[in-house]
Amino acid sequence: MPGRSGWSEVRRPLAALGIVCLLMTGCTAEGGEPVTSAPAPADPPTPTPAPADPPTPTPARSSGALAYGVDGDIYVADGYGNSSVHRFTADGKHVQTWGGPGLGRGQFTTPHGVWVDARERIFVADRENNRVQLFSPEGDFYGEWGDVHKPMDIYIDPAGIVYVTDQIPRITMFSADGQMLARGRPVDAGAHGVWGDSRGNLYLAEMRLTQVTKLVRRAPARLAPSPR
Repeated sequence: MPGRSGWSEVRRPLAALGIVCLLMTGCTAEGGEPVTSAPAPADPPTPTPAPADPPTPTPARSSGALAYGVDGDIYVADGYGNSSVHRFTADGKHVQTWGGPGLGRGQFTTPHGVWVDARERIFVADRENNRVQLFSPEGDFYGEWGDVHKPMDIYIDPAGIVYVTDQIPRITMFSADGQMLARGRPVDAGAHGVWGDSRGNLYLAEMRLTQVTKLVRRAPARLAPSPR
């Protein structure tokens, strides 16, 4: 049944891209018969290994995500290697690094997702610490949001709504000041990554199923008036 966000499930193949979509009811313009599953694509042939790249002067080791700032600077969540966030200029010059392993403010245990909002706040999904931390572009600690279980990724739409996926698995919608707006479990496998488009649709990278799932936004259903 639809929740506050108006999400309900209809599965159909997105043949043009070879992926599976999860559509909202009421969005039938794209056509297609509902299905319950779709076969995974065959594995591509193993390519011939390319020559190793020469070492580069960068602190990043095993990065999980990156985001672009308002001024074009690049922020990298180095979740699998350094438990740090790195900041680079648009042309790749390292500016600074902050963080380090730990539970304290400004420390991380697997920073897995990162996003920069219109107010130039840096959002970091601090996965194993079960929180989202907020920083200035210079790494100054602004605060943290809890009530997320191993957050995987962050996406912020043009209206400033913050979407956080976690390992319940579920998606939580927050206002720009951290108030929870809605929460649900539209898919079973969960999203390793999340992104959105200009129409308000969301795209979930479901790693365990090796597929991309699309959540199509529609107008929330109106509640029937209470009987008198």
